[in-house]
Amino acid sequence: MMKIHFCDLCNESVPQSDLDQGRAQMVKGRVVCSVCERAMSLAPSSVRALGAEAAITAPAQGSSPQPEFAAPAAAQGTVANNGSAAVWMAAASLIVCAIVIYVFQQRIDRLEGTDLDLARGIEFQRGDVRALDAKLGRVPAETSALEKRLDGRMQESLAAGEKQRAELVAAAQRAEQAVAALQGTLAQMREDVDKGAVAREQRLDELSHRLAASEDERRALAERLDEYAQSAESARAASEAAARTLPEKAAPASAAPAWNALLPNLADANPSTRWEAVDELGRTKDPAAIEHVVPLLKDSDLFVRMCAARVLADLGTLQGVPALIDALEDAEPTVRESAWHALQTLTGKDFKFDPQANEGERSRKVKQWRDWWKKEGEPLLNGGGSGDPKQPSQKSGTQKS
Repeated sequence: MMKIHFCDLCNESVPQSDLDQGRAQMVKGRVVCSVCERAMSLAPSSVRALGAEAAITAPAQGSSPQPEFAAPAAAQGTVANNGSAAVWMAAASLIVCAIVIYVFQQRIDRLEGTDLDLARGIEFQRGDVRALDAKLGRVPAETSALEKRLDGRMQESLAAGEKQRAELVAAAQRAEQAVAALQGTLAQMREDVDKGAVAREQRLDELSHRLAASEDERRALAERLDEYAQSAESARAASEAAARTLPEKAAPASAAPAWNALLPNLADANPSTRWEAVDELGRTKDPAAIEHVVPLLKDSDLFVRMCAARVLADLGTLQGVPALIDALEDAEPTVRESAWHALQTLTGKDFKFDPQANEGERSRKVKQWRDWWKKEGEPLLNGGGSGDPKQPSQKSGTQKS
């Protein structure tokens, strides 16, 4: 906190910083402000010294006057000197009064300057107020003009909005008409698609019957070719036997079939060799080869599995049906299709199985095949005794369930 002093001449406040920086003076414990210091500096040096001495020796404000004591008898000779001192004291008092008057005059001048500045500021503010009054006077007219412009724009906006609303209503009506037309077109297209689907289904059925008939014809031709080959082989054997002088001994009845020589090829590392072995077993038409062909439905090669499914159909017995039903769940659609055609050939059933359908749909159809086999297929196979009963595949075409 800054320390504040007071001038002992004019009682003006004097900050400690003025004393520290030399703007005020401390004379014998008395404080003299900068104003009083300047006033005293203008007086003659003798007067200035006398005024300073008077200020220093003057009693403090509010202090009681010190009592005067009579001079001793030995000092009465100095009465004249005391009179001169009184004159100087009076002069010093006048100087002090002049200084005080000067200080107050300076303050009055400063106050007058401040009043003048305030008056000028008030005048400027009055000018600003008059300008604001003028602007405020123009506000009602400008407000009225603005209201008129806003009203005009609002009317234009309302008219434009009404026009847009009418256009939107018309567009909505046209959209409704277009939707109705599209719905009619869609209904017609659905009807056409349904008709087309029925026509395609009929066409597929027709093609399926034609394919079944072609398969029957192919098998019949194959059988006829086998008969021709057997007849040629018999004729050749008969001619060879007639040319010999001694007849050959008949082969024992318990001799193993000739296709046993193909069995090692079923485990060959070459897929082509396995495929040829399976195909040759199918040409034998011997149902006894089924047990050797069935494991090939799980072969690692796609074409070997397809050939095994076809050969099981060519061998013409129901013994391979369970394995073919399992092949309907093969990872390859072509193998599933081959197994499906083989089942159609052997059983005459279809169950509308689609090899390209999703897994859930295929699972439902496979379950239908297994349910049918458990209910009808197994009794039919067991009733045949030797496992070679008369098959439905001997009929022309396939039977739709």
